[in-house]
Amino acid sequence: MKCIKPVFKSEDFKFITSGREDKDVRMLSDGRPFLIEIKNARVCKLDQEFYRDLQQQVNGSTELVGIWYLQEVEKTACSLILSGETEKQKHYRCLVQSSEPLSVADIENLNNKDVFTIKQNTPIRVLHRRAPLIREKTIFDMKATYVSENFFLMDLVTQAGTYIKEFVHGDLG
Repeated sequence: MKCIKPVFKSEDFKFITSGREDKDVRMLSDGRPFLIEIKNARVCKLDQEFYRDLQQQVNGSTELVGIWYLQEVEKTACSLILSGETEKQKHYRCLVQSSEPLSVADIENLNNKDVFTIKQNTPIRVLHRRAPLIREKTIFDMKATYVSENFFLMDLVTQAGTYIKEFVHGDLG
């Protein structure tokens, strides 16, 4: 990312992703689209070879991040990327530890839920970048599997934008 400003002779840039995962949440599948918005660029057009070389440079520098199909796009692409933030359903698997011993019957009670809506306050951990609002989010499916008296697996299908960590263990958990 350090090369962005000098290459485009720009004042700054903004990294825009389709959704936001926490740093300790593993992304499975093919990843997600992103944009880099260049602010006040003095170099506006670069050829496809530049983007191909930059992609190879990033992919060769780390195993933690991979880029595919790096290319210049029109400004309208931003609205396409951001549109999925509220429309998508997300699938999560959590290993949950309970401070109290749980029985198989306790776990089964979690499985007897229909689709439901929750109201979530903006978590403390993201207040520096998100407005302090109450957001309604839908939990489409929730299945728990007993592991031991203090652990269970929880599979969730939720509306995009649901704060999963807070749903599972509260804002300060």
